[in-house]
Amino acid sequence: MADYTEFSTFDFPGDVATDETNGILLSDSLNDWRKKTNGIIDKVGDIDNTLSTVNTNAAKLNVTTAQQFNGAITNTIATQTITGATFNLDLGASNIHVLTLQSTSTMSFTNAASGTGGCYTIIIRNEGNHDIDFPDNVYFSGGDPILTTGTGSGSSAGVDIISGIYDGTNFYAAIQYDIEASTGS
Repeated sequence: MADYTEFSTFDFPGDVATDETNGILLSDSLNDWRKKTNGIIDKVGDIDNTLSTVNTNAAKLNVTTAQQFNGAITNTIATQTITGATFNLDLGASNIHVLTLQSTSTMSFTNAASGTGGCYTIIIRNEGNHDIDFPDNVYFSGGDPILTTGTGSGSSAGVDIISGIYDGTNFYAAIQYDIEASTGS
């Protein structure tokens, strides 16, 4: 059972082998995945969209052994310019967010899956002396952060990076202040 992945909640149409002997393996080629899923998985970019349209529980993989990936694991980066008094950080869109802060604002999280955990990263480009009022369930090492003040846009913005873990209820975070470009020396 080195890399067997169980699709116990997957609702494939037709007869698709999902047992240990004939099941879908993470080491299988794309052609093998295509054959074993009767063409449901046709290309890598369509896996998430296809699985979620087959069954609302379709994307639940139960991986019980260590996995090795031979390539980069990437994610979409969500960008947002903050100009109003409130804004939402949509964790369903991405777990990596870049915020351009142009006003002091109150933040809330949306689409944080209840009862599940995950990691998130927020890059804040502060274009002035602005602040974010974080939700009460966000806990920072060292207490509530004071964001780096910027003097304008682009390289004049103050840049801070928040990295954290969501445990299904609370967000635990650490912040790196005043990130600057290398001088090359």
